[in-house]
Amino acid sequence: MSEQEREHKKILRMLNGCINTFELIRLYFPNYSDPRSARNAFRRTIEETPGMAEELSANGFKESNQMQTPKINIIFVRYWDLSDAVLQLLNHKEEVA
Repeated sequence: MSEQEREHKKILRMLNGCINTFELIRLYFPNYSDPRSARNAFRRTIEETPGMAEELSANGFKESNQMQTPKINIIFVRYWDLSDAVLQLLNHKEEVA
């Protein structure tokens, strides 16, 4: 199996599962030690990303939901790509599996 195929499988595993909202925030904003600051950056970045807030809302995203669905995860990846923290998480899960 090629490196590209392995990476594709890792991404599919992440996108096919639910993720805790706070963990999602931490994955995209790992440099914030204060969770409130990370949440504020998360909200601000969603609003500043053209079309993202509307698409999230149309697909049922609510920050207050404890878990986010694969559909929501895909939207984040489509707009923000996979963050370094997400890639590290995927690599870690691959090593554990």
